[in-house]
Amino acid sequence: MRLDLRPDMLHNGAMTDNQENTSAEGGPKPAAPKSGMGLGFGVSRVDITSRILRGVIGHFHALGWSVLPEFTLPTGRRVDVMALSTKGQFWAIEIKSCLDDYRVDHKWHEYLGFCDRFSFAVDPDFPLPQLPEDVGIILADNFEAFELRPPKIADPLSAARRRSLLMKYATNAADRLVRERSAV
Repeated sequence: MRLDLRPDMLHNGAMTDNQENTSAEGGPKPAAPKSGMGLGFGVSRVDITSRILRGVIGHFHALGWSVLPEFTLPTGRRVDVMALSTKGQFWAIEIKSCLDDYRVDHKWHEYLGFCDRFSFAVDPDFPLPQLPEDVGIILADNFEAFELRPPKIADPLSAARRRSLLMKYATNAADRLVRERSAV
């Protein structure tokens, strides 16, 4: 079952029985939308991030790309999702669960030199005008994702950097497979 999470349905505390959430007529005050907060119905940032991640993974798999969440770059920085095409192109995706998550992140610029494309993945409630215009935007939920704005194609990675990333991607994927199989 899929929930219809319209902005007018977001929880803002009006579901409690205290006086400040009661109208003059004695009924509950209507909930005001919290556009961009993404934290309706008591949903945590971790839950929202997980939902966006599932949608992004499904989207890229449908496109025929390989996907590794939490991919560590050679700099030690970790990008939320790194996708790899069959042609060897890298697409870095940074997931933002809410506006505050975006505002405190000052490291995403460091990912640009390690991918052919870069996009933010956000839920449909995110205030999109807050995102920079020169990067891609992917809207995602628990079930699907779509590209709202395609990413700018970056300068090609040098052959040495692409080879280094390919090797890191392959060893990372192999290590995860071994860990998953040995955990069973």
